[in-house]
Order: sequence, then C-alpha cells, then structure tokens
Amino acid sequence: MIEHEQNGTSCNRSRKNNIEIISHKKSLAVLDEDGYHILTSLFDTCAKPENIVELAHEIAHCVLDELYTFETSIYEQIKSETKALIWSIEYLIPREEYEEFAEKYFVEHSDITLWDFAEMYNVTYDFAFIASFYYQNGYINLQEISSILGRDNDDDDESDELNDEYTYE
Repeated sequence: MIEHEQNGTSCNRSRKNNIEIISHKKSLAVLDEDGYHILTSLFDTCAKPENIVELAHEIAHCVLDELYTFETSIYEQIKSETKALIWSIEYLIPREEYEEFAEKYFVEHSDITLWDFAEMYNVTYDFAFIASFYYQNGYINLQEISSILGRDNDDDDESDELNDEYTYE
C-alpha cells in the first residue's frame, strides 16, 4: 500500500490508498474496477534517478486521479501531465528544502551545483532543473523548459498548446 501526505492532509479516498505496481514493458498508470495500477519495467532498477522520477510521476497520476486516454484532447493531456509533474516535484523535492538549497546556491554562491542537488535527491538533472524552474517561477511551461534544456521539437503541430501555462496548487 502506498500512502502519502500532501500539505499536511492525507489522501483517504478508498481507491487511492492501494496502488498495485505491475511489471510491464512501458510505464503508465491505469484505473479499473479493482483500483489504481502502475504498469512499469522499473522493478530491477528502482534506485536509478530516472526511474525514481518516472515512478513518482505515475504515482502522481493515481493520487491526483489524473488519467486520460488516447482520445483525450492534447490540451487535457498536457494539463494532466503538468499536474502529475508538479505533484512529483513537490513530493520528491519539498519546497522548503528547495528554498534552503536556492539560498545557498543562488544567494551565498556556495560550491553546490544543480547537479549536486539532483544527486542529493537521487533525481535526474532535468528533473532538478524543472523543479527549480517551478519553484522560482510558480508555474510550468513545458515548451519554455524544453527550449532551455535544448530539446525543442519544431515538428510538433500542436506545440502551440504547450504555451499554456498551468499551475496546480
């Protein structure tokens, strides 16, 4: 059973108190009559930063009840993905701890880097960067972040939809 607490309140919805994790070749969260399930290939490698981030993201979809199908509009999918991303940021790197890091890193100019911060939390550099962006700006803009990280996708016909800033609180 995966239990969580967010902002001092625990989630008590009956279907959310039990998330089954099932071995699968892809990672995704699903809901059926038996409750929430996370399908993942991460069983053998859960300690790797990219796997921790991915699993937290899928747990977020279940906890927030933010699941969608391929028939869901791209706008609604982006909203759901953004909410899951923000939840996973707040879960893996709490705001108070990020602010303590930011004070040392940005104000005191200590020797600690964002790479060091990512290693401290066993998350990827990209995830630490996105968390930093979110905590500094108060929103997530996926297109802006992709551009900063050098991962622009000019071939995406629906990239204009990514310009919508969405903040989950």
